[in-house]
Amino acid sequence: MKKRGVTIRRTDKNQAKIVEDLRRAGYGILDIHQIGHGAPDPVVSDRYHTILVEVKDFGGRYTPDELAFGARWPGDIITAFSARDVMAWFSDRADRDNGHD
Repeated sequence: MKKRGVTIRRTDKNQAKIVEDLRRAGYGILDIHQIGHGAPDPVVSDRYHTILVEVKDFGGRYTPDELAFGARWPGDIITAFSARDVMAWFSDRADRDNGHD
């Protein structure tokens, strides 16, 4: 879909379920996929950390815009196939913050 010269990406089939599961688990979600230009799908936050998440169906490929965005972004971006992938990132981050490697 195009809107004012910007291609708006469709969401991956699993995105609604991932967002629903993360919200149910207490994470804050801001859906930014409609920004276009390779921006990831949701921004996910707990009380201490915020991460950009690129949701992919299994076998999904990155677009050139997504790859370019990832190369420019200074922070963390993860690829998630399920809510569990996102939750694992937060768990690993909490372990690192607490001195457990």
